[in-house]
Amino acid sequence: MRAEAALSVRALFGAHFFILLWLCTGGAHVRAQAGADCRAPGSGQWAIVRSVHDGDTLTLADDRRVRLIGINAPELGRDGSPAQPFARAARDRLRELLPDRTPVRLVLGAERRDDYGRWLAHVYQADGSSVEAALLRQGLAWHIAVPPNLSQAECLAAAEAQARRRELGLWGPNGIAPVPAQRVRRGGYQRVRGIVERVDFRRSWWLDLKGNVAGVIRPRHQHRFTRAALDALAGKEIELQGWVYENRGDAGKPWRVNIETPYALMEPGGR
Repeated sequence: MRAEAALSVRALFGAHFFILLWLCTGGAHVRAQAGADCRAPGSGQWAIVRSVHDGDTLTLADDRRVRLIGINAPELGRDGSPAQPFARAARDRLRELLPDRTPVRLVLGAERRDDYGRWLAHVYQADGSSVEAALLRQGLAWHIAVPPNLSQAECLAAAEAQARRRELGLWGPNGIAPVPAQRVRRGGYQRVRGIVERVDFRRSWWLDLKGNVAGVIRPRHQHRFTRAALDALAGKEIELQGWVYENRGDAGKPWRVNIETPYALMEPGGR
């Protein structure tokens, strides 16, 4: 890896996470785009926005419902539950970026539909700028990297890192703090913080946190990590970022987080 690229990644993510990411990817070339613009690759396809539903979902004039790849915006209130911090701000910002009847360029993911039938796409304004990166830079969404739709993951992670360093939106004092592993009591998207008390390499690889949570790396995702890097996490405090789910058959660690890429792992205060 070239020295200037290494310095760029250290500046964006912090030296400790750089080492983790470097090891987990087996020494693959890791390159952060300095501006985090995430410009549109190729031509994609043009469409017209009919309406924006929330901070990461919109409907097109041709009736397709689109879920933006690479971000997860805070949830609006439903069934009497309150909206999460910055949920309305994320929706309103997306509406500002994409008013009704706005032409947009779509680049569909390698996996084109989700379990709800929504189209999965990167969405770009007419000038080629990334809508996802704009929301991430302002701290109005979290970066998520869900295989196989990883083509823009590196750049979007850099955009999120800008907001994190500046403590904007979700990363600021009025945002959503990580949940200590001892206090996890529900499922859904969360950042879970805890000390790694055990690393276990079975068919699936496990990061057991002190508390109620274990991170799980399934066999199909293990090629993105190395055992040495994961072993080095033992005794360290980390954050797991992803969807928490319950496994009632495990009394010791009833809550789990699937870890699919190194982007789901971070050290507190760095990415």
